[in-house]
Amino acid sequence: MNDSKNDGKEIIAAASYYNKKYYFNEICAEMPGGIKKELAALCKLAAEEIQGIFTVSLDNGGSVAFAASGEESDHGFDEIGARLITDKLVVDNAELIKSIQLWHALNMTELGRKVKERLIAANEGQDLGGEAQSHGKGR
Repeated sequence: MNDSKNDGKEIIAAASYYNKKYYFNEICAEMPGGIKKELAALCKLAAEEIQGIFTVSLDNGGSVAFAASGEESDHGFDEIGARLITDKLVVDNAELIKSIQLWHALNMTELGRKVKERLIAANEGQDLGGEAQSHGKGR
């Protein structure tokens, strides 16, 4: 799990059944805590269920992919069973996938960063109720 590249995709999180370790990529350090917790739980549980290595990767376009693999020395690793489990996890975790994709769009793309800056700038003059604050003396 030292190499964070996997077929042109950046591995953002992974867990290993073999050594009971979890990996979280530094590029996602600013990801909201709820997404990180959900991602960690998913990876750890999936690694246990497939009895192998479970990875979540993200490409430059924001596509999220789940993958399962076994160590070369693990001749008993069930690739077909792991694939079935991984496919089910994609369906069961659709909301998490959407959250990761949205985070990527807003934080990892130029257009997303511009939109985020404009949203922040537009909200700077707002109070908690959504009302614009008056800075004039006419009131």
